[in-house]
Amino acid sequence: YGAICAATDTCQGTDACTGKTGTTGCYSCIGDSSCQDNNAVIEYESCVGENACLGVPGHPRYSTARTIGASSCRYFGSINPPLGSACTGFVGASIGTGSCNDSLACFGAEGSVGDNSCNGEMTCFNLNLSQLTAYTVGNGSCNAKYACLGIQRSVGDDECNTPCECCDAEQAAFSSIDCASCAFDGTLCDASDTCQGTDACTGKTGVTECYSCIGDS
Repeated sequence: YGAICAATDTCQGTDACTGKTGTTGCYSCIGDSSCQDNNAVIEYESCVGENACLGVPGHPRYSTARTIGASSCRYFGSINPPLGSACTGFVGASIGTGSCNDSLACFGAEGSVGDNSCNGEMTCFNLNLSQLTAYTVGNGSCNAKYACLGIQRSVGDDECNTPCECCDAEQAAFSSIDCASCAFDGTLCDASDTCQGTDACTGKTGVTECYSCIGDS
């Protein structure tokens, strides 16, 4: 799994790889509690960041042989509160190469993810939480903030690549995320950025894009 590396280049951080089984590639599992209780084969330069790839022993799907591809499940920022990082609680069959990178990407996901997919904050979060069907995300899909958050269906190749696209409103609500919060121009805004002014948006229905409806009435 990549270049030869020293043992000190892998499993760095407090409790990193504690209870882990399966092969771990070079420069992977870097960060406090990263890869703890994880039984997946992890390729090189993956599972980087606090709680990255933290496992969930005892889950009914946990015994399934799983793989996490190279350059996947990485988040270099900080989370406050520390709810977990990329791929925390992932119990799907596999994650491809270059996927699930950013804060809470693929957190709790029970479906499988292809190559270069689910990159962005909370992308593919709680994918297939229903546990009823083995849903999958194809290659090059769900690459934008909140894309495919909580989605309970399969996604093909090169789909759902704008913010909030394919976001499941019911699942998102459990995390206090509004799937309609994304603007169509690919940016996110606060509620205070829209409908500004006395009686602005009073009685209005339908979606309102960011920075719109500014002025009295």
